[in-house]
Amino acid sequence: MLLARTRRGYGQLSHLISCARRAAAKGGYWVDRQMVEDNLPEECFALWLPHSANAAERHACQAAWLERIFGTNLRLGVQLHLQGDDRGELRRMTQLGNRFGITLCAAGGVLMHEPSRRVLLDTLAAIRLGRASRQARLCGRVQTTSATCATADGSRSCIRPSSARRDG
Repeated sequence: MLLARTRRGYGQLSHLISCARRAAAKGGYWVDRQMVEDNLPEECFALWLPHSANAAERHACQAAWLERIFGTNLRLGVQLHLQGDDRGELRRMTQLGNRFGITLCAAGGVLMHEPSRRVLLDTLAAIRLGRASRQARLCGRVQTTSATCATADGSRSCIRPSSARRDG
């Protein structure tokens, strides 16, 4: 996942998306490592969301490439979904981050850019699930586009796209 840090980064990300759309059939996207390297979005954070079940060799390969390309703009996204193994998942991701020297960043699986879009999200979920919209709600949780990262010195910082509206 790429997050633009600046206006220039947004332009770089838009260019990469345009290249990915041109490389695929209409309505699709196609991106590979070479395309990212050729159109490197230098003004973007890269949020790596590894699947914890992948083999260690695969993680090592992915981490090496991502570090080479994104350097200090790379973060390891940690998603805790309240499914009973959050402590184990956090431990696995912390070990992975320590192994490769990548800063952890909370990533909550953002589903909407503004809380006011919740009604639309619930409606689409209800259609997909074939249920009444009140049954399809996301457990009363609202997820927005900000992410909190632990920095190397243990302090916290917040990454929030400049276009995101700040409510409260």
